[in-house]
Amino acid sequence: MEEKAHIRSPACLCIDGGGVRGIAAFTCLGEMARDFITQDEEFRLHNVFDTFVGVSIGGFLVSLLRDNTSILYEPIDALFIKLSQCLSYTTFLHVPRKQNSARLWKVYHECFGETLFYAPDNVRLLIPCYNITTQQMYVFDSRVESDIKLIDVIMA
Repeated sequence: MEEKAHIRSPACLCIDGGGVRGIAAFTCLGEMARDFITQDEEFRLHNVFDTFVGVSIGGFLVSLLRDNTSILYEPIDALFIKLSQCLSYTTFLHVPRKQNSARLWKVYHECFGETLFYAPDNVRLLIPCYNITTQQMYVFDSRVESDIKLIDVIMA
């Protein structure tokens, strides 16, 4: 009797935007990854997920993961403090109003520099954005647009 090869179904890691929602998902992913690495020292996130998708802060976080999954095991509080300083506040109750693009670009540039938008090991990286000029969604795909700077994709 011939044995069939096991084919793994595609799996997608999607991290939400919205500041704390994305950070919370990233933190939970780190906890889960720690459990896996305890069981298997060869564990790699790229062996579990074929596609990485992130919106807003989630796009930034999956971009960090694309080359360096060890960031899940490192304290990244300092990075989140830098990101929180990229918000402008209203005078009423210090409510966040909007992102400060210049500050945000500086933090992202510290993380990625001139790195191009791509994904290693045949992993796909998708970063959706909304084009306010055309009023349409657009999805940056690492398999199609690998000649764009990563920082430009994340800033979009």
